[in-house]
Amino acid sequence: LILPYPFVAFRLWARWIKKTRLCFNDYAIVLALVWYRYPVPSTINGGFGQHVTVLSMEELDVYQKSTVVATILWPTANTLVKLSVLHFYQSIFRNKKLDYAVYILAALTFGYWLATIIAAFVICRPIAYNWNKLTIIGTCGDLLAYYLSTAIINLFIDVVIVALPLPVLWGLQMNFSRKLSLTFIFSMGALICVISIIRCHTINHLDFLDVTHGVVLDMICTTLEPTLGIINACLPLLQPVVSKVPGS
Repeated sequence: LILPYPFVAFRLWARWIKKTRLCFNDYAIVLALVWYRYPVPSTINGGFGQHVTVLSMEELDVYQKSTVVATILWPTANTLVKLSVLHFYQSIFRNKKLDYAVYILAALTFGYWLATIIAAFVICRPIAYNWNKLTIIGTCGDLLAYYLSTAIINLFIDVVIVALPLPVLWGLQMNFSRKLSLTFIFSMGALICVISIIRCHTINHLDFLDVTHGVVLDMICTTLEPTLGIINACLPLLQPVVSKVPGS
């Protein structure tokens, strides 16, 4: 969970070295860093990884409330990472077609964020049933359909964002080895896509009757995605810091 912190610090240091003012993509990454650690409360106090049958009422209460918090913080952190990357693309590639694609993807990403949060709260009635299934009588819609559909849409957006700059990058006037190294850096987001695929699989096989136990792999994936997203968003900006290393 602490791994993204040095990368963000190095990113800000790189900006300072180059005497470059911070912009939207920097602020978005810093905010994502603040909000991406949501699983901690449920892991420590909410019986995360244990069977529902052995949990106390207090642990179940913490887990339910932590899950509601997660429905806000996780898509928010993920959205901030995506918007940061898209803004970064626009700032380094002067290409009108890419600009249009960025605007469309940014709108899609924002719409996905808003729809995910709204759906998370209205899928159960009354709304309080989302975080209090112990003492309130209520009903929920198809939770599997909700989680799986949001995961698939998230995967689609990730794939498009990773692929977006590659045609523009290979159209630039630079030597082959330079293009190859930059392609490698920009394509590291493909690892996030792999994690998203694994997450889709785990959600599809999730046992909602014993969710605290069955959600372990899904929670690992949902934690890794913004973690690696923050790191990947910082990597292309770290050259000024790397150049400070002797022999680099």
